Amino acid sequence: MNLHPLVPSHMSSSQIGNSQTPVWQIALSQFAFICAVLASLAVLLNDIYYVSQDQYVLTAVLWLLGFIFAFLSAPKGLMAMLFCLPLVANLHRYIEIISPNTIVAIPMPGIDLVAGFFYGWILNSWLRKKDAPFSSITQFIPWQVGLIPALITVSTLLSIARNLRMSAASTSLDGLIFNVIHFRPIYWDRRPDFLPIGDWIAYCLAAALCGMVIRTLFHCNYDRWNAILFRPLITGLFMSACIGILQSITGLGLPAELLSFRKDALGYAAFGMQPDLHAYAALMLLGVLGLWGYFFICKSKTEKYLILVTVGLSILGLIASKSRASLIFGLLGIILLFFIFIYFRYRPLFRVLSLATFSFLLLVLAGFWIFLQGGGNLAGLQWVNELYTESQKMNWSSLSDLTGLFGSRLEIWSAALNMGGTFPLLGIGQGDFFRLSSIISFSRSYFLEHNGGENAHNYFLQTFAETGLVGIGIFLFIFLWPWFHAEKKGILIPAGVALASLMIGNIFGHAFLVRELLLIGAALMGLIYALSLHSNPPIYQQVHEHMRTKRWLKIGLALIAVLALLEAISSFYRKPFGWGADCFVRQEISQDGWTSGLWEERMVPGQTQIRLEASPLRPNLIKKPVQGILEILVWEPGKGKIPIAEQTLNWTSNQTQTFNLVIPAQYQSIPQVITARLTLSSCYTPRNLGINTDERRLGLKVENVRID
Repeated sequence: MNLHPLVPSHMSSSQIGNSQTPVWQIALSQFAFICAVLASLAVLLNDIYYVSQDQYVLTAVLWLLGFIFAFLSAPKGLMAMLFCLPLVANLHRYIEIISPNTIVAIPMPGIDLVAGFFYGWILNSWLRKKDAPFSSITQFIPWQVGLIPALITVSTLLSIARNLRMSAASTSLDGLIFNVIHFRPIYWDRRPDFLPIGDWIAYCLAAALCGMVIRTLFHCNYDRWNAILFRPLITGLFMSACIGILQSITGLGLPAELLSFRKDALGYAAFGMQPDLHAYAALMLLGVLGLWGYFFICKSKTEKYLILVTVGLSILGLIASKSRASLIFGLLGIILLFFIFIYFRYRPLFRVLSLATFSFLLLVLAGFWIFLQGGGNLAGLQWVNELYTESQKMNWSSLSDLTGLFGSRLEIWSAALNMGGTFPLLGIGQGDFFRLSSIISFSRSYFLEHNGGENAHNYFLQTFAETGLVGIGIFLFIFLWPWFHAEKKGILIPAGVALASLMIGNIFGHAFLVRELLLIGAALMGLIYALSLHSNPPIYQQVHEHMRTKRWLKIGLALIAVLALLEAISSFYRKPFGWGADCFVRQEISQDGWTSGLWEERMVPGQTQIRLEASPLRPNLIKKPVQGILEILVWEPGKGKIPIAEQTLNWTSNQTQTFNLVIPAQYQSIPQVITARLTLSSCYTPRNLGINTDERRLGLKVENVRID
């Protein structure tokens, strides 16, 4: 019997050594399994919630489909799921076109497909392989990949703890469970404290998918491994490209506000089955660049022709996306692949062909430039003409002009480096880039402050900012391990090329935030690991003994862990994670009568008093009473706002209380600015306590406020 569930079935125990798998590796695999179980359960409960509200949701159907796919046949089900992943991110919009019912738009529908597949796969494994030990099922995720759930779990917990501190809002176990079940929809722009839960679920399911791909392939004929993954992806890409091209011609499926976006002679800007053009362009890059590795190992001529057709359609889809950066990367990638091809196929003519190709490209670029310099205009391609005009007017030595030409990306990337550099080891926390990027003293970006925050438009920089050097180191280790481990590295090239093409779409964008693309990447990573393990099965006795000789490595990791712990603890007392930073923000009273933790209003001349009737409407006030200070302040030059009258407020119940505060007589006729201000001891967020999905930082419910 095999000693490890990931060792190919043809390996005997004598070939893999006599020792058991190291305990810490088992722990990582089983922790990843537990995370996958909980993440899948959260997805299921989220779907049940929507269905119980009689809402039409696509996600529940996808969960059921994924379960059926895996339960009936793991290999065929895996192929069916991989076919669906490129098509489901924006599927609800197309269903609405032919359906009289409104489909609720729920983000990340692809994770429902994987969550259902996970439970169906577990049930299939348990029922059809009764002689397999249960530990084999719980250890199907490689310990290397298991580092991802471990990292994201730590980073997510750290993010949520610091978010709660910034919100000055309490939570509870009920609140945590509520947010896990109601993790969708949680909107970035509302900055909810439990936002990182969605990222945690996505990464845990990505790790599970990687493991399921490995285990499923190990039970299939080795010669079919690449085909099992690439054939459904090619079919899904074919359909995605066709839909995008059709959309570019007709505008089908585009919302009204985007029908005029980059509309030119080539049609509308196509999103295909994705939520935005950058995600669609990243998917098309998989078709343009990522299929060539499989093309050269594919033996079927018919399949080769289908790949070429898909590549051609993907090129058209990439052009239709109107993503300028992705188009440039696609062209550069095609040129690079061409050089690699002629190097290996026509090596004696490599120099001649390379020189001829470079000369041709230079002539084309020179002719294009001369045409535009001479006043030429590309009819119907207004975005190209505008790009040329902007480049002519800009000062190339000006960082401001350069960042404007690249859609403010340089400024955003600089902000990502600033934010990550403040907490270099663990970063700012998973899922918190959007929330914290709008703080100009932290990001040092006027663009991000003006726009109320943004994502980094570079997934790798955002990963560094959120998870720090520790996170980057772990991801690099996971990606590079199979390449160092495999004896025959050439067998990894087809899947490696495909994964690299997906990653290219994340250099000028953050396509992996569309989690369906992240899941496709995880499936390709699973193929790479499966091929690597098959090429060189682990001999655990030797590996374990070798690790024991690396004491310096253990000491280094222990030192990093201690420094990371110190950074995490100290971060709670450093900006921007100050107590109440998102609570004690001056806001107007909302339409439903709520203040934030800080409310202030200017008093006009002649007004002498303020009368406030309010109640906290919070649970558990006996244990956690609400205190506050109602003040009248006068602004004095050189001193700022000076309190001239104040009253302490205290609530231990939700009864409405009335407070009066009068301006002292000597200040009633002065010309200085006078304001009334209410400051509370904490905020209250209903979502954090599991009451409802309101994620605002609330102060008091004001029944009446009068300033006379």
